[in-house]
Amino acid sequence: IWLQGHLAESKQTLLIVSHDQHFLNAIATDIILLESCELHYFAGDFDAFKKRHASFTAEVRKKAEANCKETHKLQASLQKGEGGAGSKAGRKAIKERIETLKSSPA
Repeated sequence: IWLQGHLAESKQTLLIVSHDQHFLNAIATDIILLESCELHYFAGDFDAFKKRHASFTAEVRKKAEANCKETHKLQASLQKGEGGAGSKAGRKAIKERIETLKSSPA
C-alpha cells in the first residue's frame, strides 16, 4: 500500500509491468500498448484501457478485413485484365496498391 500511494503521488514517468488490475487502476494515468511492433496510446486507468481496447481491437479487425477484401478484388481484376489492369501502367498501379495493403499494419 505504501508503494501504491507513493507511485500515485509521483509525477515521474514509469514503466510498470503488473498483473494486479487494482494496483494499475490506482496508479496508472495512461496505458501504452505494444502490439505488432507498434505503440498505441490510451489515456486513463486500466479499466478505461480495457473498455477502449475492445473497440480498438474491433476497429483494427474491421480494417484488416476491408484490406483483405480489397486485395482479393484487386488480384481478381489483375487475373481478368479488368479495372485498369488492361494497361501496363494500370497493372503496375494495382500491384503497388496490393503491396501497400499487404504491408499495412491492420
